[in-house]
Amino acid sequence: MAKLWAFGDSFTFGSGLCGYLPDDTHWYKDAFSEYIFPELISNHLNLELKNLGMPGESNTTIIRSVLRSLPDIQTQDVVIIGLSCAARLSVPTGKGSSFVVSGDVLLSIIKAIRTKQPVPPWANRLIATYTLDELHTILDYSLTIMPRFYDDAYKEHLEAMSSLQKSFLDREIPCLVWDRTTWESFENIENWTRELGERQVYDGHWSPNGHLKFAEIVKLSLLDLSIKNPILINDVHIKSTIKRNPQIFKHINYIEPSIPIKITSNLI
Repeated sequence: MAKLWAFGDSFTFGSGLCGYLPDDTHWYKDAFSEYIFPELISNHLNLELKNLGMPGESNTTIIRSVLRSLPDIQTQDVVIIGLSCAARLSVPTGKGSSFVVSGDVLLSIIKAIRTKQPVPPWANRLIATYTLDELHTILDYSLTIMPRFYDDAYKEHLEAMSSLQKSFLDREIPCLVWDRTTWESFENIENWTRELGERQVYDGHWSPNGHLKFAEIVKLSLLDLSIKNPILINDVHIKSTIKRNPQIFKHINYIEPSIPIKITSNLI
């Protein structure tokens, strides 16, 4: 069966709607996991889904993931690649592995070590590799050196993605690339749960409605995609698409952030 290959970070993975770790699962659990956009697109195209998006991925690790999968991607498949932000740093942790971290995350890890507070299990590999002083050095680099070259780094990542996209299109494999400017283009979980009082969830990932709308943009973009028209989905592309297709979201039913109550016979 032909496949939809989805590469990217937490937005591709579906964070906020399906938990990667037990401590990032919200009160509604995975009740809305079928709304993440790779699921919607694979169902729309009747393709088997290979969702290789992972929370916290950097552009470097996303590119590596695409390259590792190249031998398995066939001409009947479809590829969607999401670019992450350039601020994420891939730190080697030995034996060919790496740990992706941003400055704010690394600072929280350092503070936890200093105050002898519990450190998230996913950080154990980083802590086992580097001393506290070395972690400070990495933090200094990520906060002082990296910001000077974010734009250059992003351009390099975009060039690499564009080359990969061209390679797929040359092989007549549809390949869309989209970037992080789209993150703010659609409803997030915090806004989705705003009216729920104490049950509001402070999560910046897309709500089911955000995924539904992005999926509609992807569907239209796939129709326009060609070797002569390689598409980068960004905030400008989205605004243009909505302007050209004002009814694009009209058929979408709004998903409420609630779970139906199950009525059982033993209730009094």
